[in-house]
Amino acid sequence: MVRKLILTAVSAAVLGGGSALAAAPGGAGVDRAVDTLLSGYELVPTDADWAKAGPPEAVAARLMAVADDEGAGIARSRAMSSLGHFPTPAVTAFLRARATDPAQPAGIRGKAAIAWAVAAKEAAAPELARLLGDPDEKLREDAARALRHCAAPEVATFLRARAALEPVPWVKEALKGAATAVDTRRERLVVEKKAVPSVAMPTDVPRVKVAPR
Repeated sequence: MVRKLILTAVSAAVLGGGSALAAAPGGAGVDRAVDTLLSGYELVPTDADWAKAGPPEAVAARLMAVADDEGAGIARSRAMSSLGHFPTPAVTAFLRARATDPAQPAGIRGKAAIAWAVAAKEAAAPELARLLGDPDEKLREDAARALRHCAAPEVATFLRARAALEPVPWVKEALKGAATAVDTRRERLVVEKKAVPSVAMPTDVPRVKVAPR
């Protein structure tokens, strides 16, 4: 319920003014509340925690600012991950841009990829799949973890096909585990008699080449 309230409020702000999310009045109080939630190493903020921090559009704006701050340290990664709680067009566009930007650090791209999947599910799957052809092993693992949030059978099939091609053992295991997670999500939807999503996955993701040592 809290997640639905967050989505409704942020979406209303975006639809009402186009750039309302970026220009939302936050104030020092909201900034402090967000920064406090980001500072706890053991605390993983919930939807309810973010709802208490302030107006959703202001909280999301602060999170995006921190997620783009190269000097924010660990808070930058935490902010990027936390944006998955705000599945609005503005936030998903932000996450997509960071996840697919090769100029960003691989760690930041991976956090953005996972948050993007949390927010957008199958809508993000085709582009997330392309990250599985990236030379960076950790980014490929994060892309696999991101795709766990999907339920479309095409995603599971794609992940298993990529696992067969993956040269790095621990990334291969992440791909297999992600495929199983997708299957589990799909089976849960079937049991709950909900629609199972479908998505067209790319067929031209390059095979990863291992550089000679």
